[in-house]
Amino acid sequence: MRCSTDKDIQKGIHDGVFKHKNITSPNLVGTQNVDDPPLYGTTFALNGSSLYFNVTINIDNLKIVSNATIRRSTAVHELGHGLGLSHEKPPVNAVMNSSRDRTITYILQTDDIKGINTKYPF
Repeated sequence: MRCSTDKDIQKGIHDGVFKHKNITSPNLVGTQNVDDPPLYGTTFALNGSSLYFNVTINIDNLKIVSNATIRRSTAVHELGHGLGLSHEKPPVNAVMNSSRDRTITYILQTDDIKGINTKYPF
């Protein structure tokens, strides 16, 4: 479903497009078994928006199941996508760097914070 307005979002919730019980918003973070075990997680921005997103962590990936720090790093990374951040390339030390050491880099780094501040200036 392509949602373009809050009314469409509410209709999606009502029609069960967002399948989680008692949901009040389409923004959600959850787990899912994905047929691609090396995959850590996915983010789906509804209608290309950074306002409404679904983030899933692949619990079929044994590294995620066995290590809480890797789960946290993955969740923070995928939430970054939900907020509109793209991947960073090495050697940048950032949660948004897909090549990061997930056992060490699991909280926002300076580059991640600059990206959020640039995207959402105040």
